[in-house]
Amino acid sequence: MKKGIFSFLLLAIFTMSIQNVSALEISDNIQLEDASKEILIQNKIDEFLETVNKEDVHSLTVQEETALVEYIENFKQTLYDDTAIANSSSWDYANTINIGGYIFVSMDSRTSSWTHGHAGIGYSAGGNVIEANPGDGVKLYTNRVNNYWSECQTGGIYKVNGASSSKYNTARDYAYERIGRGYGFDPIGGDFYCSELVYYAWDAAGYNIASSRIWGTPILPSQLMNDGDTILQVSFPF
Repeated sequence: MKKGIFSFLLLAIFTMSIQNVSALEISDNIQLEDASKEILIQNKIDEFLETVNKEDVHSLTVQEETALVEYIENFKQTLYDDTAIANSSSWDYANTINIGGYIFVSMDSRTSSWTHGHAGIGYSAGGNVIEANPGDGVKLYTNRVNNYWSECQTGGIYKVNGASSSKYNTARDYAYERIGRGYGFDPIGGDFYCSELVYYAWDAAGYNIASSRIWGTPILPSQLMNDGDTILQVSFPF
C-alpha cells in the first residue's frame, strides 16, 4: 500500500513538473514551433559537419564556414517562407531606415587572430552602427553602412524573428551602454569582441541568437547567421 502511494506521489510530482515547465515556456513567450526550428537547424549543421568530416564549426576552414552559412540560409528560407529579403537600397539603410538593434554580419574580416568575420549592431538611421574592434574597443561608428558595411562581399543585415520594437531598443541600448569598453574575450571583466557584443545585446532582450554555441568557445559571427531566430533582411553587397 505504501509503495502504491509513493508511486502515485512520484507520478504527481512528475506531472506537476511538466506543467510548470509548460507554464514557464508560455510566460517567457518561448514558442515551441520556434524551438523546433532551432533543433532542425542544428540537425542541418550537424549533417554539414559530418559531410566535411569536422567535429564542430570552430574547426571549419573559411571556405567551409562560408558554405555552411549559405547552406543554412537556404534551409531557413524554407522554414520562414512568409518572409522575404528586403528590396531596400543601400541608400535607405545608410540614411533613412531606423536600424536600431539590427544585426550586421559579414564573413569578410580577417583582422588580428580573429579569422571568422565581423559583426555589429545597428544604432540609428544614418547608418550608425555599434561595434567592438581591436584598438577601438566598443564604439559607435557614424555613417558606418556607407563607410564599411556597404563594401562587404558576404553576409548581410539580419532581424530577429518575432521581436517587438521594444526588444530591438533593448538590444541597441545594451550595446550603447557598453561604448568605451575594451576589445577582448572577457565580458565578465567588461571586454567584448564583435559577435560577443551582438550576442549579449540580444541576450539582454531575451533571445539566444547563437543557439549552436558550445559553452566556453568563442561566438562566431557565422553562428549569428545560422541561428533560428535571425532572418536575413538584405544581403551584402547591396
